[in-house]
Amino acid sequence: MTITTEIVNFHKLNVLGIPCKGLTNMSDKVGNAVKELMEYTKDIKTWNGKPWFGVFQPCPEEVENEELMYFVCIETEGAIEQGNYPKELQQITIPEQRYLVIHKGKDDSIKDVYGGLHNFLKERNVSQNSASHCYILEFAVDESWESVQVYVPIT
Repeated sequence: MTITTEIVNFHKLNVLGIPCKGLTNMSDKVGNAVKELMEYTKDIKTWNGKPWFGVFQPCPEEVENEELMYFVCIETEGAIEQGNYPKELQQITIPEQRYLVIHKGKDDSIKDVYGGLHNFLKERNVSQNSASHCYILEFAVDESWESVQVYVPIT
């Protein structure tokens, strides 16, 4: 396993996203949301062109699996006035905060990352910041999404 961790401070993010509710058939939901989101990007003038990423809200351990919301998002250059983006998208502002970053290599399972999340936090002697609405961010390192960085807010 090639999973590594580090602690970083991360800037505030303004994002637009398509919600995917519940873990049942999540990969299908995410795949469809990515296609839909990419169609909308031409209408979003403040999109900074960075690749899409995922945001969990609220904390996965705080809700039942089918109540979990995963947003397929793009970062925008700032908050956008409602009505200036497609109504199918939701705007989220993620506050600046500290994160434990977990780097998952292409040979590692994302389930291993989330399954070992509490161990990673314990090993680094930090606790998850659930007061931050638990924005867990997933960024692709490459286009295939085989390598991922998972950002978990910490106190």
